[in-house]
Amino acid sequence: SPGQPVLGFRTLPEEAESRVGQLWVTPVPVEHTVATTGFVIHDGETGFVFSGDTGPTRRIWQVAREMRGLKALIVETAFPNRLAALATASGHLTPEMLRQEIDKMPQDIPIWVYHIKPQLYQETAEELANIDPTRIHILEQGKTYTI
Repeated sequence: SPGQPVLGFRTLPEEAESRVGQLWVTPVPVEHTVATTGFVIHDGETGFVFSGDTGPTRRIWQVAREMRGLKALIVETAFPNRLAALATASGHLTPEMLRQEIDKMPQDIPIWVYHIKPQLYQETAEELANIDPTRIHILEQGKTYTI
């Protein structure tokens, strides 16, 4: 009912920390074909960064490097390297672009990849494995993760 909604929406201002339930959330602009944000999410002690749809970007990695208690980076990688032109035009990453982004990211933090196009999954996963198999992992649909 309008008096007791099950779900509510609110606008979170960019680069301003907002309390959402038990967590703190900061939207940070990323590079995409339309205005898009990633999110820095933490509970006061530990947290993670979720890139949202993005191509090569800087600001969210600057914010991530300043974060205490960072446990994971969740980053999209939508296309294999052979579709780099499409990835660039649509504001997404390839494994090679992700490799270049790693230099901007906080060091030694696990990277969890999502948003791989299903029909290109195997090819993209193989290319990701060639970057750093100890640091880069692919999120699995339906699986629960704890950081």
